Amino acid sequence: PNTYEVFCNNQPISLCAKEFEILYLLMKNNKRIYTVEQIYEIVWKENYLEGDSRTIIVYISNIRKKIEPDPSNPKYILTVRGVGYKFNSN
Repeated sequence: PNTYEVFCNNQPISLCAKEFEILYLLMKNNKRIYTVEQIYEIVWKENYLEGDSRTIIVYISNIRKKIEPDPSNPKYILTVRGVGYKFNSN
């Protein structure tokens, strides 16, 4: 985490700082479900405001495009409908 480096299949993945922080949050707490509000408040370090959910959705989508073999059928960053997101390391 100190180097902000991510590798997928031994290839470096380019993530912006917020993408990295979201991915790291989900990975370090493997299988824990985070709500959109929690992700926003932890990563941006400010109170969640109504409407900020779109920001998280876009960031999650961008991360999936970079790390998932099939972003439309994710196996790492999973959506828990009506709750939030979690990381699946299996």
